[in-house]
Amino acid sequence: MTQAPPTPLAKLRKPRQFSQPELEARFPIDCTILPKTREVRVNPAWERKQLVKVRFPESVPIHNSFWLHKDAAPVFLAWFALIDKEGLSKHIVTFNGSYVPRLKRGDNVPTTKYGLSRHSRGLAIDINAMWNPMGKPPAPLGALGCVLPLVPLMHEVGLVWGGDWGGASCDAMHFELGTFDE
Repeated sequence: MTQAPPTPLAKLRKPRQFSQPELEARFPIDCTILPKTREVRVNPAWERKQLVKVRFPESVPIHNSFWLHKDAAPVFLAWFALIDKEGLSKHIVTFNGSYVPRLKRGDNVPTTKYGLSRHSRGLAIDINAMWNPMGKPPAPLGALGCVLPLVPLMHEVGLVWGGDWGGASCDAMHFELGTFDE
């Protein structure tokens, strides 16, 4: 797997994904999952209470806003500010999604809350998907769509990178809220 470039920030500890019980306790979601169609329907009252609108910094040429969970938004905004400060905005070429009520990808995903994607709770975003498809290694350093220079900064603020997952689970376009073990 291609590694992020070494920087002083890379020496920092990496956050980990929330376990499913931690997710349910910290980010409960009010939704219905229709097993037959695998459709996820989220209560609009939950959306109004839990989601906030977010934008990339002006230095990123993507000017649409998107929805994130109110507790994830400050972490992503801190990451965006670091990207801007370090002059790395050019590495965000496309924005490919954030809050999307859906189950995880795959054939054996349970049609319960345990099968929900982190996107369903507004805890994740995808960028540069064309160059970092799921199940493939991340775009190499220097290539268009490469996210590797962004990885040390996201670890610093507490985000988990899907590019750290191996094999068919590798998802280098994916960035999600994580937690540090205390």
